[in-house]
Amino acid sequence: MKILFAKDNSVHSGYALDVIGQLPTCDQVDLDMATVVPYLRSPDLVAAEQNAVKRLLQQRAELLARRFRSVSVHTPHGSPGAELTRLAKDENADLVVLGALGHSAIARVLLGSVSEHVATRADCSVLVVRPPVGASVENLPEAKLPNRILIAIGHAESDGRLAQWISEVALPTETEIHLVFVVETREYYDLDMLRKASAYWKEMRSTAAQHVEAMQAELQSAGYVVHTKIADAPHIGQALVDYATKNDCELVVSGDHRGTLIDRILLGSTSRFLLRHSPCSVLIAR
Repeated sequence: MKILFAKDNSVHSGYALDVIGQLPTCDQVDLDMATVVPYLRSPDLVAAEQNAVKRLLQQRAELLARRFRSVSVHTPHGSPGAELTRLAKDENADLVVLGALGHSAIARVLLGSVSEHVATRADCSVLVVRPPVGASVENLPEAKLPNRILIAIGHAESDGRLAQWISEVALPTETEIHLVFVVETREYYDLDMLRKASAYWKEMRSTAAQHVEAMQAELQSAGYVVHTKIADAPHIGQALVDYATKNDCELVVSGDHRGTLIDRILLGSTSRFLLRHSPCSVLIAR
């Protein structure tokens, strides 16, 4: 697996890197560390800044060399979101990892400038690592792999990638997995429409149940403890956030069900909502 890690000087970035280092398969990971140097007017200043950043990254890479299969460093220059997205494509990354600022409303707004840009535009999976609720910048806990994972399912053609991700990173079988399918409800006032809608929801719930059972069987066969939930709610993203909060989930995994780049940028999405409002880390699996 090839992972592109967005490195900056924040403690949240360091926390995200420590989480990656906990992966059972990290000795099979090729790690690319990247720090984007911002726009500067002088080419000489840009070169000096890139050299200084590169030296720091190389020092860090030497410390990580024993943990990962290989470690490379990159110091692109420009807009962080755009450069990280470009670098992920150029380096054929399987996963981009970024550290989130925190849990506050302001942090969630600021998240959109880089993490949301990468998550909506990258061709590969993107993991945004958020520290546990209640953790302060001054006292972050020791990084660890998530014990409880919520997998947001809803699209049979792409959800197989979600279970595949669990297998690829070889998460311990004591990991508790929650499969949640949310049926989005609507308000209908016309009686005829209500009858049609009732038949539609009944068919959808039946299909959802079959889909959930198939994924549950696949994960259980790999040894995981799996809980399932089919819920009705007017807003899919909020229902998932509420479930993750209530069940103390430490990671939410969501697929990207839209096919084109324009879809990812222009359309509102469950994934975008989760990135901004999830109480825990979020993986957009592609």
